Amino acid sequence: MENPLTWADLKVFEPDLGEDVSDAMIAATWVKAKKIAPCIGELDADPDQIELVRSTMRAVVLRWHDTGSGAVRQQTAGDFGETFSSYSGGLWRPDEIDDLQGVCGQAVTGKASTIATWGEPTTQTNPFLLG
Repeated sequence: MENPLTWADLKVFEPDLGEDVSDAMIAATWVKAKKIAPCIGELDADPDQIELVRSTMRAVVLRWHDTGSGAVRQQTAGDFGETFSSYSGGLWRPDEIDDLQGVCGQAVTGKASTIATWGEPTTQTNPFLLG
């Protein structure tokens, strides 16, 4: 699969995003996507898989554009001052990583589980554990 995301895909959602900036962000996102899910660069994907990769990358690029450079801004008014940082902690969200890796059929890890810490199960302690 070639990079499925284009400037035209982004300008529908963000008309002010220039083509040169868009192309640079798309290229960086594509490289990272191939690192997260190595098979997507070699995959002959069906249209649903292509759209999943495209929409995931689009969300990442648009969020990146919204957060800007991540630089810290400060604002003061008299004795009052605020400091803002638009850094979100990372470019890719866990669900986006899972989506890309799912296209490759890679196992998704990090599932929740429960460990029972009470005594032997009986109908008085927990009826859902029986039968």
